[in-house]
Amino acid sequence: AIDAYYTTLYMLHNERSLDAREIVGHFDKKTGRLDFDFKTAGEKFKLIDENSVTVFIPYDVEARRQIEALQHAIYPIAILRRLQPYAVNIYEHEFDALQSRGVIQAIAENYYALDQSWMEDYYHPRTGLVVPSRSGGDAIFFD
Repeated sequence: AIDAYYTTLYMLHNERSLDAREIVGHFDKKTGRLDFDFKTAGEKFKLIDENSVTVFIPYDVEARRQIEALQHAIYPIAILRRLQPYAVNIYEHEFDALQSRGVIQAIAENYYALDQSWMEDYYHPRTGLVVPSRSGGDAIFFD
């Protein structure tokens, strides 16, 4: 079943749609003594799109304390390090959906946290941040 799914998936897409940044072609290009164009492929490849926003999740006392400190910090680098375990990156459209519902709290300039009053509705201890889904997503159905 899995094999059939992926076979059909690849048949439905053209080669370019599966390699939108045209990275695969760099496997064939030789630059100097190298058999692979690492520089260009590396510049094109991004594991996580830059169109994301970091949101801090205040799921315990320490997170809430650090978020409060961040609101008043002149030099926030040490606080941001302490907040790393509480940070999640979400896509801009997910951020916009949460922000339009009043779920996101702005903390200082360019820093955001899930509003404490929405923790029960938008945070699950096992699965993390609950982001509203987009309707009409891509799907493939088989009979």
